[in-house]
This record gives sequence, C-alpha cells and structure tokens, in this order.
Amino acid sequence: MQGASKSLVRSNVNRTPHMFAAFVSGATGAVPAMTSTDMQRSRGIVSITRNSAGNYTVVLQRGCNDIAGFGGFVEQASWSIAGASRCVFVSKTLTGATPSFTFQVVTENDASTHRVIAQDPTTGDIVKFWFDPKYSTGLS
Repeated sequence: MQGASKSLVRSNVNRTPHMFAAFVSGATGAVPAMTSTDMQRSRGIVSITRNSAGNYTVVLQRGCNDIAGFGGFVEQASWSIAGASRCVFVSKTLTGATPSFTFQVVTENDASTHRVIAQDPTTGDIVKFWFDPKYSTGLS
C-alpha cells in the first residue's frame, strides 16, 4: 500500500491547474476593470472583454495545449426565468502572442423555440466561470 500512496501523490503534482473568474456585470453585460473590486480572477487571466450580446473573450497570460474543462453560471441580481443563466464554451486560440478562448452567456428559456439563446447578463448579475488549462500533449 505504501507504493500506491506514493503513486497517488506523484500524480497529483502534475494535475492541471484550475482557473476561475467572477465579475459583477454592468449595463448590457459590461465587464468591470480588471482592477475593480467587482472583479475576481486567477492570476493567469489577463483580460475579459465583451464582444457582443453575452459573448466574452478571455485572454490568458500563458498559452496552453487545450482547455480540459469549462463551466460557468450567472447568479442573477433579480431572478428572472428569461434571464442569463449559464456559460457555454465557444472557441479557443491557445497558442501565439495572445492565447484566448471565447464563451457565451445564454438563457434556457426561449418560449417560442425551446432552445438556448444568447443573453446579456443584466446590471448586478454575477458571472462566474472556471476552466482547466491543459499544458501536456497527452490525453490525461
């Protein structure tokens, strides 16, 4: 059993780092300044920019090989069934001078088509997301 525990410890040393950010949305989904008290983030996140309705680009300090996991949700300031509810991973450019990825904030309630649609968070909503950058080239 002693050998097994050493193996587990060794495998945890090379684990993928977990990164996160949370920000209080301004009008029409605006992102606060990176130095604002309305922004919390891991050190490896250089910037978060709103591109269009509910669409955000996250620029990373360091490139990586892949994003091993992503998740996010919106904590609504005033709950609404039609409000922004979760974050969906869209695309990535993880190498080069400006490594980044894009995610979309969506609502689950489109009564006419019963599908998710892009949705800006409203003023005071808190957008929270996390991701796992992968620095190795293997499957693990």
